[in-house]
Amino acid sequence: MAHYKGAASEAGRAMHLMKKREKAQQEIELRKKKIEEDLKIDNIENKFATHYDAVEQQLKSSTIGLVTLDEMKAKQEHIVREREKKLAQKKAEKEKERQREIEAKQAQKNKQKRQIQALSFDLDEQDEDDDNGDQETKPENSWKECEEVPYKKIRKNPDVDTSFLPDREREEADLKLREELRLEWAMTQASLKDEPITVTFSYWDGSGHRRHVTLKKVAMSHWSGAHRAYAVEQYLLNGNSPIRARRAFCLHYNIRRLSDGPSTQLIRTWVQRFREEGTMINRPPPGPSTSAATPERVAQRCLDTLRPEFSELKTVLADQLMYVKEDLILPHHYTFYDFIVTKVGQRKEWSIVPV
Repeated sequence: MAHYKGAASEAGRAMHLMKKREKAQQEIELRKKKIEEDLKIDNIENKFATHYDAVEQQLKSSTIGLVTLDEMKAKQEHIVREREKKLAQKKAEKEKERQREIEAKQAQKNKQKRQIQALSFDLDEQDEDDDNGDQETKPENSWKECEEVPYKKIRKNPDVDTSFLPDREREEADLKLREELRLEWAMTQASLKDEPITVTFSYWDGSGHRRHVTLKKVAMSHWSGAHRAYAVEQYLLNGNSPIRARRAFCLHYNIRRLSDGPSTQLIRTWVQRFREEGTMINRPPPGPSTSAATPERVAQRCLDTLRPEFSELKTVLADQLMYVKEDLILPHHYTFYDFIVTKVGQRKEWSIVPV
C-alpha cells in the first residue's frame, strides 16, 4: 500500500477528504437500499397483487349472506377507497419522516459549518471533531466550546510571526502603555519641578565670596490666556464644577499639587468674565505669582543677600549682573530646571560677575 510522503498538514487534509468521501458513499448505499425496497414488486402482474389481495380479504370478511350486485360493487368501491386513503396516509408519513431526516442532517451540517467557519491550521482537531460528531452530543455544549475559543486565535497561525498584521487588542495595549508612561513621566517631571534647589554662587570682585540661596526649580509666574481658556473649557465640560475643572487643569499642565494651580474662586471669576464680556482670554487677570529658579531671579536674591555687606551693589540691578558657569554665560530667561535636564556643566559653583 502506498503512503503519502508530503507535509503533515497535507496528509491531515487528505485524511479529512477521505473520511468525507466515505460518508458520502455510505449515504449513497443507504439510498440505493431504500429504492430497492420500494421497487421490490417489479412485475406488472404482481404490482397490485398485495393491494387487491387485501381488498378481497376485507370484502370477504365484511360480507355476510346474500347481497345484490350493486351492493357488492358499492361495498368493494368503499373498501378500495379506504385502502387508498390508508396507503396515502402511510406515504405521507414516510415523506414527513424523510423530510425530518433531511432537516436533521442539514441542521447538523450547518452546525459543523459554524464550528469550522473560521480558518484553522490544525487539521487533526477537525478530524477529531468529525469523529465525535457521529456520536450523540448536545448542541448547547458545542456552542459553549465554540464560544470559549478566542476569535483572533482561530484566524491566525500561532506558529507564524504575525506581528506585522493589524491587531486591535495589541494596538489598544500599546496606546494604554504609552499613556501610562506619559503620565508617569509627567508626574516625575512635576515632582522634579516642585523640588527646591540650593544654588551656590560666588560673587567675584577680585576675590570670591561664596553664598547660597534656595528656590524652586520651576514655578508659574502668571496664568496666560491659554491657561484661562483651558480652565473655562473644562469648567463648562465638567458640568459647571470648578473642582473638576481645577483637577483637569492641574493634570493637563502637569501640576502636582492642587494648591499650586488656580483656585476654584479664581476659576469662577474667569468663567464669569468670559460670560459677561466674552474676551476675558485677552485680558491679564491677577493670578498666583511665585518665584522660579531663573538666573535673573537668583541674581535678585543674591543682591538681597550681598547688599548689606557690599555697598557698591546697592545701586546695581539684577539685569546688570551676568551669570557665568565655567566658560558659559547663562541667559536670564531660562530656568535651572532646563539646565539640570540638559546637564549643562557638572560643577556646582556658579559665579556672578557685574557687567
